[in-house]
This record gives sequence, C-alpha cells and structure tokens, in this order.
Amino acid sequence: MTVTTELLEQKLAISYDTEARAAYIRLKDGRAARTVEEVANRINLDFNARGELIGVEIFQPALSPAKLGVILKKIAKKHSVPPLAHLHPSALPHLYSIA
Repeated sequence: MTVTTELLEQKLAISYDTEARAAYIRLKDGRAARTVEEVANRINLDFNARGELIGVEIFQPALSPAKLGVILKKIAKKHSVPPLAHLHPSALPHLYSIA
C-alpha cells in the first residue's frame, strides 16, 4: 500500500510504501538518472540528468527523528534545496509507524 501526502506550501510530495517500508520525498518532477546512497542502507538520493536532486528515499527502520532532521538539513544545504531543510521529521509520521 502506498500513501501520498502533498505538502503544497513546501512544494514537496511524500509517498509511503508500506511493503518496502520506505518514504519517498519528491522534490521535483522528472526521472532519476542516477541514485546515490547517502546514508548506508537508510537514505538514497535521486538526481535527474542535469544533476539536480529530485528525490530522497528513506528506508525503515528509520533513523531517529532528531538524526533524520539533521541529515535532511545537511542534504538540503549541500544540494541547494531549501524546502527540504524546513521539512521536520514530524511531517513523516507514516515513516515511524510503518510496521
């Protein structure tokens, strides 16, 4: 089952895949040309053909909300994606409730 939440004020879309036990934060529309593992077995970054960050995949069991928040801010700064810096892990409630 997949649950999708649109955060229109931040122009982000968050999808939850309960079977994969993962959340996906879509930052931009487009196709991933390259995926980079950011945090071993926890976070993958998707980039389009122009090298722009278009999505962040977070796998369960997730990092603690506090640690995830710090990592998302670092990713946002490194890849110039301000909305991601303001995404608080509390906006990802399904990630922490995926059994």
